[in-house]
Amino acid sequence: MRHLPNITFLQYFYSAGKHRSMSKAAEENFVTQSAISQGINKLEIELGKQLLSNRKNRFELTPDGQLLLEKCEGIFAEFSELEDLFNEKEGVYQGKISFATSHSFAITLLPLYYKKLFDAHPTIEPILRLGHSGIVREWVSKGDVEFGIILTKEKDSLTFKMDPILQGTYGLYKMKKSLKSTIEKLIISEDSNEDKFIINYLKETGQKLPPVLEVLSWEVIANMITQGLGIGILPDYVAERHDLMAVPIPIPIISYNIAAISSQKRELSRNAKMFIELIQKKK
Repeated sequence: MRHLPNITFLQYFYSAGKHRSMSKAAEENFVTQSAISQGINKLEIELGKQLLSNRKNRFELTPDGQLLLEKCEGIFAEFSELEDLFNEKEGVYQGKISFATSHSFAITLLPLYYKKLFDAHPTIEPILRLGHSGIVREWVSKGDVEFGIILTKEKDSLTFKMDPILQGTYGLYKMKKSLKSTIEKLIISEDSNEDKFIINYLKETGQKLPPVLEVLSWEVIANMITQGLGIGILPDYVAERHDLMAVPIPIPIISYNIAAISSQKRELSRNAKMFIELIQKKK
């Protein structure tokens, strides 16, 4: 190799390889898909190596492409650290923060944290991706985002670094002026082990609370409750946002833990550490 590769073309390749997608790389770099493709072609010429397989309608790296992608992760991590050092020397926070979280957390708590972030550091540019906990874990593992904020499980501590954000409990909630008839209806979350546990407990103790509707989002459940459509099983922070009250039916205490998860292999940027610390501070 006679000279160093063009850093812009290398960035285009890294983005495309990370996402396995030209279109996502174009979105990330604010250019056209054609610019990404042309940049990668020029990079191949510069390196004298074929980086992508010649398969139509399918993004696939060659062995050389996979090797370069792995090296790029270290290269751009060094650039990020260098930027952090310059900003730290100047005593400022600026640039991007890439993270992911669930719709519920984003709707309920994120606006408060964004307000605190922009008040303290107006030049910061957060890049947010929304998804369920499983896809957030995948994005963090692949390096698509620096960290994710999710409802954690015990096994997460084996795979990720974890910074605690919020702890609380699940409960049965109703609107404050609900009719008696609504107490007999139950709205639950799809595929929630906590909900299933509570339902089984209520059945075993003789409570007649048949589930009438299953939805994915806690926010949707909370909005349905406020419309008098039934009672629902929610984490306390969602119930507090909607000014709901607990149903006077005893249920087991089930705790939840929300944490910022990040890769054990990569150090978080200075910006990411600052934002997580800001989130962890009490109001």
